[in-house]
Amino acid sequence: MSGNHFQPVILHKSLSRAAKSQSLGALFHFYKPYMTNRLHRVFLTLGYTFGILSYSACTPPFDSTKPDSKNNQFHYEHLLHVEMSPDVKNLYSYGDEGFDASYNLAFKCNLETAKRIIISNNLVKDTGKGNPLISGFKQNWWNETEIDTLTRYIYTNNDRRYFKYFWYNETNLQAYFLDFDL
Repeated sequence: MSGNHFQPVILHKSLSRAAKSQSLGALFHFYKPYMTNRLHRVFLTLGYTFGILSYSACTPPFDSTKPDSKNNQFHYEHLLHVEMSPDVKNLYSYGDEGFDASYNLAFKCNLETAKRIIISNNLVKDTGKGNPLISGFKQNWWNETEIDTLTRYIYTNNDRRYFKYFWYNETNLQAYFLDFDL
Protein backbone atom coordinates (compact mmCIF):
# COMPACT_ATOMS: atom_id res chain seq x y z
CA MET A 1 0.00 0.00 0.00
CA SER A 2 2.95 2.28 -0.65
CA GLY A 3 3.56 3.48 2.89
CA ASN A 4 -0.08 4.16 3.80
CA HIS A 5 -1.13 2.71 7.12
CA PHE A 6 -4.73 2.08 8.00
CA GLN A 7 -6.02 4.19 10.89
CA PRO A 8 -9.25 2.84 12.38
CA VAL A 9 -12.25 5.14 12.26
CA ILE A 10 -14.07 5.30 15.58
CA LEU A 11 -17.54 6.80 15.42
CA HIS A 12 -18.17 8.15 18.89
CA LYS A 13 -21.73 9.07 19.87
CA SER A 14 -20.71 12.68 20.56
CA LEU A 15 -19.71 13.26 16.92
CA SER A 16 -22.12 15.19 14.73
CA ARG A 17 -23.71 13.57 11.67
CA ALA A 18 -21.44 15.64 9.44
CA ALA A 19 -18.29 14.53 11.31
CA LYS A 20 -19.32 10.87 11.14
CA SER A 21 -20.05 11.20 7.45
CA GLN A 22 -16.62 12.78 6.86
CA SER A 23 -14.89 10.01 8.85
CA LEU A 24 -16.66 7.29 6.87
CA GLY A 25 -15.96 9.16 3.64
CA ALA A 26 -12.24 9.25 4.44
CA LEU A 27 -12.24 5.51 5.08
CA PHE A 28 -13.99 4.80 1.78
CA HIS A 29 -11.63 7.13 -0.08
CA PHE A 30 -8.65 5.22 1.36
CA TYR A 31 -9.92 1.88 0.03
CA LYS A 32 -11.34 3.19 -3.27
CA PRO A 33 -8.31 2.34 -5.48
CA TYR A 34 -8.51 -1.30 -4.33
CA MET A 35 -12.17 -1.89 -5.09
CA THR A 36 -14.27 -2.67 -8.10
CA ASN A 37 -17.27 -0.42 -8.74
CA ARG A 38 -19.67 -3.06 -7.49
CA LEU A 39 -17.69 -3.74 -4.32
CA HIS A 40 -17.33 -0.01 -3.76
CA ARG A 41 -21.11 0.50 -3.92
CA VAL A 42 -21.69 -2.37 -1.47
CA PHE A 43 -19.03 -1.00 0.90
CA LEU A 44 -20.49 2.50 0.74
CA THR A 45 -24.01 1.26 1.40
CA LEU A 46 -22.95 -0.88 4.35
CA GLY A 47 -20.72 1.85 5.77
CA TYR A 48 -23.30 4.59 5.61
CA THR A 49 -25.97 2.26 7.00
CA PHE A 50 -23.66 1.40 9.89
CA GLY A 51 -22.95 5.11 10.48
CA ILE A 52 -26.62 6.01 10.57
CA LEU A 53 -27.51 3.08 12.82
CA SER A 54 -24.68 3.87 15.22
CA TYR A 55 -25.83 7.49 15.39
CA SER A 56 -29.45 6.43 15.92
CA ALA A 57 -28.54 3.91 18.60
CA CYS A 58 -26.70 6.56 20.63
CA THR A 59 -29.45 9.14 20.83
CA PRO A 60 -32.61 9.05 22.93
CA PRO A 61 -35.97 8.99 21.15
CA PHE A 62 -37.70 12.23 20.23
CA ASP A 63 -40.71 13.25 22.34
CA SER A 64 -42.89 15.03 19.82
CA THR A 65 -45.96 14.94 22.07
CA LYS A 66 -44.37 15.68 25.46
CA PRO A 67 -42.91 19.17 26.02
CA ASP A 68 -39.77 19.84 28.07
CA SER A 69 -38.78 16.19 28.47
CA LYS A 70 -35.18 15.15 29.21
CA ASN A 71 -34.99 13.71 25.67
CA ASN A 72 -36.10 17.01 24.16
CA GLN A 73 -33.53 18.85 26.26
CA PHE A 74 -30.83 16.47 24.98
CA HIS A 75 -31.85 17.09 21.36
CA TYR A 76 -31.97 20.85 21.96
CA GLU A 77 -28.36 20.92 23.16
CA HIS A 78 -27.18 18.38 20.59
CA LEU A 79 -28.75 20.08 17.56
CA LEU A 80 -28.36 23.74 18.55
CA HIS A 81 -24.92 23.50 20.19
CA VAL A 82 -26.01 25.75 23.07
CA GLU A 83 -26.69 24.91 26.69
CA MET A 84 -30.26 24.77 27.85
CA SER A 85 -31.11 28.02 29.64
CA PRO A 86 -33.95 28.60 32.14
CA ASP A 87 -35.92 30.74 29.65
CA VAL A 88 -36.39 27.81 27.22
CA LYS A 89 -39.90 26.47 27.75
CA ASN A 90 -42.50 24.44 25.90
CA LEU A 91 -39.73 22.54 24.06
CA TYR A 92 -40.80 19.94 21.51
CA SER A 93 -38.60 17.87 19.21
CA TYR A 94 -39.11 15.54 16.28
CA GLY A 95 -36.61 13.52 14.27
CA ASP A 96 -36.94 11.71 10.98
CA GLU A 97 -33.63 9.86 10.73
CA GLY A 98 -32.23 8.25 7.61
CA PHE A 99 -30.24 9.26 4.53
CA ASP A 100 -32.25 12.48 4.21
CA ALA A 101 -32.68 13.13 7.93
CA SER A 102 -34.63 16.08 9.29
CA TYR A 103 -34.99 17.35 12.84
CA ASN A 104 -37.53 19.88 14.10
CA LEU A 105 -37.48 21.83 17.36
CA ALA A 106 -40.04 24.35 18.60
CA PHE A 107 -39.77 26.25 21.88
CA LYS A 108 -40.23 29.57 23.64
CA CYS A 109 -37.12 31.56 24.56
CA ASN A 110 -35.98 35.13 25.09
CA LEU A 111 -34.23 37.23 22.45
CA GLU A 112 -30.80 36.72 24.07
CA THR A 113 -31.10 32.93 23.68
CA ALA A 114 -32.29 33.31 20.08
CA LYS A 115 -29.19 35.43 19.33
CA ARG A 116 -26.92 32.81 20.96
CA ILE A 117 -28.47 30.14 18.72
CA ILE A 118 -27.93 32.26 15.61
CA ILE A 119 -24.29 32.93 16.50
CA SER A 120 -23.36 29.40 17.63
CA ASN A 121 -24.81 27.86 14.43
CA ASN A 122 -23.29 30.44 12.05
CA LEU A 123 -26.76 31.36 10.81
CA VAL A 124 -27.22 34.34 8.51
CA LYS A 125 -30.38 36.24 7.66
CA ASP A 126 -31.99 34.83 4.53
CA THR A 127 -34.05 36.74 1.98
CA GLY A 128 -36.53 33.87 1.69
CA LYS A 129 -39.46 33.15 3.98
CA GLY A 130 -41.17 30.01 5.15
CA ASN A 131 -40.10 26.40 5.41
CA PRO A 132 -38.08 25.19 2.40
CA LEU A 133 -38.59 21.52 3.23
CA ILE A 134 -41.73 19.94 1.84
CA SER A 135 -42.71 16.94 3.94
CA GLY A 136 -45.69 15.25 5.51
CA PHE A 137 -44.58 16.43 8.95
CA LYS A 138 -47.54 17.76 10.94
CA GLN A 139 -47.52 18.65 14.62
CA ASN A 140 -49.63 21.22 16.49
CA TRP A 141 -46.49 22.84 17.87
CA TRP A 142 -44.93 23.33 14.37
CA ASN A 143 -46.91 26.30 13.07
CA GLU A 144 -46.28 26.58 9.31
CA THR A 145 -48.58 29.62 9.08
CA GLU A 146 -46.50 31.52 11.62
CA ILE A 147 -43.19 30.28 10.12
CA ASP A 148 -44.24 31.66 6.71
CA THR A 149 -44.37 35.18 8.20
CA LEU A 150 -41.09 35.14 10.14
CA THR A 151 -37.58 36.18 9.16
CA ARG A 152 -35.58 33.11 8.26
CA TYR A 153 -31.96 32.45 9.25
CA ILE A 154 -29.94 29.82 7.38
CA TYR A 155 -26.72 27.84 7.47
CA THR A 156 -25.58 25.47 4.74
CA ASN A 157 -22.32 23.69 4.09
CA ASN A 158 -20.19 24.15 0.97
CA ASP A 159 -21.82 21.42 -1.09
CA ARG A 160 -25.32 22.58 -0.07
CA ARG A 161 -26.38 19.17 1.19
CA TYR A 162 -26.71 20.07 4.88
CA PHE A 163 -28.99 22.87 6.11
CA LYS A 164 -30.07 24.57 9.32
CA TYR A 165 -32.99 27.02 9.46
CA PHE A 166 -34.11 29.14 12.39
CA TRP A 167 -37.14 31.39 12.82
CA TYR A 168 -37.91 33.59 15.82
CA ASN A 169 -41.01 35.62 16.69
CA GLU A 170 -39.98 38.50 18.95
CA THR A 171 -43.61 39.24 19.87
CA ASN A 172 -44.58 35.85 21.36
CA LEU A 173 -40.97 34.58 21.88
CA GLN A 174 -41.63 31.47 19.77
CA ALA A 175 -38.65 29.83 18.06
CA TYR A 176 -38.51 27.13 15.38
CA PHE A 177 -35.43 25.21 14.24
CA LEU A 178 -35.07 22.81 11.33
CA ASP A 179 -31.94 20.75 10.64
CA PHE A 180 -31.82 18.51 7.56
CA ASP A 181 -29.56 16.95 4.99
CA LEU A 182 -30.09 15.77 1.44
